[in-house]
Amino acid sequence: MLEEAVKDGVIALVRAMATDAWPAARKGVLRLFRGRNEDERKVVANRLDRDAARVSDSDPDQSERVRGVLETQWQARLQDLVELNPGLTEELRALEGEIRRSLPSRPDSGTQINVAREGGQVFAAQNGSVTVNQLPPQPPDRPLAAGPETGAHG
Repeated sequence: MLEEAVKDGVIALVRAMATDAWPAARKGVLRLFRGRNEDERKVVANRLDRDAARVSDSDPDQSERVRGVLETQWQARLQDLVELNPGLTEELRALEGEIRRSLPSRPDSGTQINVAREGGQVFAAQNGSVTVNQLPPQPPDRPLAAGPETGAHG
């Protein structure tokens, strides 16, 4: 239950990076660390800023990979914090809800039209991926002709 709360909070936190929801998310995370000494809070603030910049500066094709790395790092940080301060679990859940409500919504569906003509094939996905493992085409079966190369005598 504790790990689930941390995981959900981390996903929301990292998703908020490089969005309009970031300032409030950053402030909320720093609030979780209020019981720590000033130096630790500065380190956390610097990490938050650095990580948000990494997301913002990443190429679109690298953004998800960068976010995945950051989720792993923040999972460990917040897991340690909440294990040492179990009373923060509900505060983290509340912060996760605040962040999610302030995030831009993602479209759940859309229209996609794919057309294959003249023996073509279409492999398509929407908000996902497709993996196709296809064997090369086989030559058509042809009857063997009788002749010297087949060993037939005439």
